[in-house]
Amino acid sequence: AGVFTKPFFAFWVLLSIAWGFGAAITISILPLFESQDEIGKVCSGMLNYILRKKVEETYAEEEPAAPAKTLEEEEPVPQAAKALEEDEPVKEVEPATPSGDEAA
Repeated sequence: AGVFTKPFFAFWVLLSIAWGFGAAITISILPLFESQDEIGKVCSGMLNYILRKKVEETYAEEEPAAPAKTLEEEEPVPQAAKALEEDEPVKEVEPATPSGDEAA
């Protein structure tokens, strides 16, 4: 790595500052541009509230909920559950007691 000349160093500093400003502008403007619809709705709602205008409320588009399942509907049983049903029932085991604690 060599030593920069004064004009090259001035160019490098100018380029760095320009790059920083460009990045700052980009990361500030793009989110505002991408959210302009939502920002407009919020500002419109605030203005309508201030001016006491009644506006029909509209919310984000929602998909209708799926109908609830009934007890009569048969759900497929996974293969692992079928294998467990065919084996012997699980034997109950008494819980283990800590050693030495109950002797006192």
